[in-house]
Formats: sequence, structure tokens, C-alpha cells
Amino acid sequence: MEFKKAMVVGAGAMGAGIAQLFAQSGIPVTLTDRSEEIASDAVAGLEKRMARRVEQGKMSDADKNGIIGRITAGTGHAAASGADIVVEAIFEDMEVKKQTLTALDKAAPDRTIFASNTTSLSISEMAAATSRPDKVVGMHFFNPPVVMKLVEIMPGIGTAPETVDAVSELARTLGKQPVQARFDSPAGIGSRVLAGSLNEAVEVFAQGL
Repeated sequence: MEFKKAMVVGAGAMGAGIAQLFAQSGIPVTLTDRSEEIASDAVAGLEKRMARRVEQGKMSDADKNGIIGRITAGTGHAAASGADIVVEAIFEDMEVKKQTLTALDKAAPDRTIFASNTTSLSISEMAAATSRPDKVVGMHFFNPPVVMKLVEIMPGIGTAPETVDAVSELARTLGKQPVQARFDSPAGIGSRVLAGSLNEAVEVFAQGL
């Protein structure tokens, strides 16, 4: 599947970073939030950070302008009508995520894939709020998205293999290394490894070692 246009919902640090990834890979993206002001401020923040990289000689001014030129700030769900993929990157509240995906489902064409940046919530439950559970998948970027190489692909029970393959290839297009978690895993691979490590550390501490 070719991804010609993207939408990112949630203009926090993760959402803005994901939008930058699309833009610097040549994919026009609309970054939305509760208000256009929030989204515009996020884009301005990206431009400011990239301007510092230009000053440091790590990026050309033309590259910076090209990236910013491919990011549109907005609000609402209308941009989903032209998107091949929508990445949901709002806060970890299942009900809010389901409400958001239901609204996006009405606005987006049948071909559009919905990817959630969650690392802990059920993809299957989110997918059930749409009419396209086969096209809903977890796509968890690590913070900061522009720097961290790993992307966790987390399918739900109904996610089609074609969807998994498409977002895995997209991750590679964005310069990332995709790894696939089990179907409807309770959390991402990184979170489960971290939880095990923390539990072991607590046990060692409790034993006075």
C-alpha cells in the first residue's frame, strides 16, 4: 500500500514528532488537536527546534522549510477524508480514544488505516468502535519519535495481515525498525521488558542485595 497522505491526531510531543517523521519522509501530514491554536503551536515548536539544527549545521534551511511545508495544522476530523493512514496519539484514555476513532471512522474512506500510538490499551477494544477492525493496529513510537529507531506493531484480534504488513513497511519508510508484538498483547514489548526489569530490581532491593 502506498501512503500519500497522513493525519496525526494529538499535537503533544509524541504526535508532533510523528508528524515530523511523515513530513521529513516526503509524506504530507495534517496534525490536529482540540484547537487549531494547539496544533499550530506544535508546528511552530517543530520549526524552532529544526531552526536550531540549521544553526548547528545539522540541517539545511531548505530541508527545514520543506518539512514544515508538508505539515498542516488543523482541528476536527475532516482531514481524515484524504488520509491513507491516521495515527492516533492522544492521551491514554480508552473512552476518549474510542470516541475519537468512531468520529474518524465516519470521516475517513474505507481504505484508511487507523494506527494507535498506545503502548498499554487494547487494540481490539479500540477497533470495535469502528466499522473497520481489520484496518486498526497499534503503531507505538518511542520518545522522541524522530530519534528512537524502534516501532512496535501491535495487531488486534481482527487486524488483517495486510494491515500489519503495510504499517511495518511504512515504519521502514519512516526510517524505523518495526517489531511485531503478539495479537492484542497487554502492552508493548518494551513496556513488558521494562516491567520485568523493574520487578526484578524491586525484588533485589527488598532482599537487601
